[in-house]
Amino acid sequence: MRQIAYPAAFGSCCALGGQISPLRAAEWTITPVYSASVDYDSNRRLLTDAKSSGAGVITADALFKRALEDFDFSLEPRYALRRYTDSTLGNGDDRSLYSALDWMTETSSLNLTASYWDQSTLVTELLETGITTGNTHRRLGQAGANYTWSQTERRSLLAQLAYMDVKYHGDLETER
Repeated sequence: MRQIAYPAAFGSCCALGGQISPLRAAEWTITPVYSASVDYDSNRRLLTDAKSSGAGVITADALFKRALEDFDFSLEPRYALRRYTDSTLGNGDDRSLYSALDWMTETSSLNLTASYWDQSTLVTELLETGITTGNTHRRLGQAGANYTWSQTERRSLLAQLAYMDVKYHGDLETER
């Protein structure tokens, strides 16, 4: 794993006649991750008349993150290219995007998250739905917010919101 950091500092520079505080200095990091794997499964579809198959997966993932003293932001796209030796399993590519924002003060904090996944159901939920083709994908979107305010050590407020949406697309035929 290789990590690249690009620190940026704003200090003693003039912007429209005013100075920007060096306390707002930020650090950006980019963390790329690449992986490759192969597998063999004697009964990938969990059927009685089992047909074996192999799979190859190449994954690319990159985490972009910005950090300040009281603020963090991250964005993480991911793509997995998956191919099977059994052509009837179809395309098993997965895509996702995750983002998060954290803002903190002495007495409160706010956390916002959002994510989107487009995943092959053959890999993610074969046992739950019985969908046995790689061409069927589950699209899942999630968003969440958490706010915490502390008046004292014993008194605080916590507010949370969450949203999730799931849709299926592609070849929804199942083989049982």
